[in-house]
Amino acid sequence: MPQLIVRLLVVLVSIGCCGQLSAQPMMIVATGNGGELSTLYEVNPVTGATVRTIGAVGYALSDLAWDSTTSTLYGATAYRDPSGYQGLVKIDLSTGRGSREGFVDGWGFNKDSFSGGDYPNVALTANSSGDLYGLDNFGAVGMGDPQYPGEGLNAVDKATGVVTEIGNAFFVNRDGLAFDPDDTLYLIHSGSIHTVDQSTGEKTLVSEIVIDFVTVNGEFNPLDGFYYGAEFNGRRVGIINVENGDFSSITTDLSSVQAVEFIDLNGPIDLTGRVETGEGVGVCAMVLASGQYMFSCGPSGPYALTQLPRDTNGTVTRQIYADGFFPEVDVLAGSARETVVMTLARNCPNYNLPYDPDTLPGSAGKRHSIAGRVLLQSTDTPVCAMVLANGNNTFSCDGSGSYALEFPLDSNGRFTLQVYASGFAPSVQHFDEFSVGGDVRMARSTECQ
Repeated sequence: MPQLIVRLLVVLVSIGCCGQLSAQPMMIVATGNGGELSTLYEVNPVTGATVRTIGAVGYALSDLAWDSTTSTLYGATAYRDPSGYQGLVKIDLSTGRGSREGFVDGWGFNKDSFSGGDYPNVALTANSSGDLYGLDNFGAVGMGDPQYPGEGLNAVDKATGVVTEIGNAFFVNRDGLAFDPDDTLYLIHSGSIHTVDQSTGEKTLVSEIVIDFVTVNGEFNPLDGFYYGAEFNGRRVGIINVENGDFSSITTDLSSVQAVEFIDLNGPIDLTGRVETGEGVGVCAMVLASGQYMFSCGPSGPYALTQLPRDTNGTVTRQIYADGFFPEVDVLAGSARETVVMTLARNCPNYNLPYDPDTLPGSAGKRHSIAGRVLLQSTDTPVCAMVLANGNNTFSCDGSGSYALEFPLDSNGRFTLQVYASGFAPSVQHFDEFSVGGDVRMARSTECQ
């Protein structure tokens, strides 16, 4: 009977196992015209074919914006969003789900003054520095608010979602607002191309163009430098060369195209934060990602892994292991600063034989070698796990569950053998120089109470 190899996500990002990302920018499309809830897709920018479905956003979106400095995708909700929320959302690239946590409703204005289709930020974009800009859609008469006498350019606070008007250039509805690869801000209207001064909001006509359909809520493709915009109330994506006004298009296989964004996942990722218990106490843990690791052994459990290369799918896998706690393994699409709460592993069965190590200070610092296998419970089923002993680590992921380590003994002539695998209770055992390791048997996390 063939052996079942229990796989662990950690093997994808174990030290030295993974190459850096070499993928091209992805074209992301949000559906949902007319206030329908949006779904996120990756679409082939050449053929228009759907590459994959990312997931439902949970909001009706007007536009998307990619912040390359933090690898964060933002969205602006549409006026007719079913929830009634009008503001900024942050979108999880792994699931497509949008979150408004931390953002104000109404972009910082009194929503009761909104009328018809008049509201801030029908278009959203970000420059290479991560600054977020919006294009409001207030009528020329405005809402009686002197801050908004007409349509104009806004700066958007990424922390709160509050907008500040930069200038009133009397833009027109159904426009596209986007930065080109050189950080020039463009306004793409149905029959003209303008550049926009980021400090004043003033627009300058570049050229008049002839297009087959109105293109809105788009972005520049970093590869060809062309603007890709969503067809207003349609399924197509318009492609505009802003230098000469040439127009072409692709037809998607989606029900609608509301917004287009390009996401470049080649940049490095920074992961920072704290590791703590559910009671807020810092935990001393080993934190690994993309070949880097550190220990969160300060009073508050801090960790910081920076400039991490991405895996081939554009993500990194953060792994956190601590004595007495279940492993925490998370796949992340971008930089994150967050607190990771560890779960105690209580009342777990022990399939390993007891060992009472001697205290041998005369052997302190002596090099010691161990070898063995990591197995499931009392069976011969190998488990792919991280094996750690006195600061040295390896992985039992060769298909047989085998491991081998060499390390110095501690001040008492002992070593601590720790084994961690996702979905299993941690195994921590203490030995002296007379032990050469051997088989480590793992209990499933579901066996703990």
